[in-house]
Amino acid sequence: IGGLSKAFLAGVTPSSLVETFSVGVPIPELVFVAFQMTFACITAALVLGGVAERVKFSTVLVFAVLWPVLVYYPMAHMV
Repeated sequence: IGGLSKAFLAGVTPSSLVETFSVGVPIPELVFVAFQMTFACITAALVLGGVAERVKFSTVLVFAVLWPVLVYYPMAHMV
């Protein structure tokens, strides 16, 4: 189901590869990390765009940190 072997990008190098759903088509792990992080940033930005100028900036910062950690990362890990 997954583990913590790659926590904090341990063992992820520019030359390390990860398998895809297509058999025999690996991609660099850093490309996969960048792709996933893009979606994590975009999801928070979409929600924050809907409440722009309606909440305090400190609330926006807290939400921008908590949303990916509590919602996006666990859901992405489950898939």
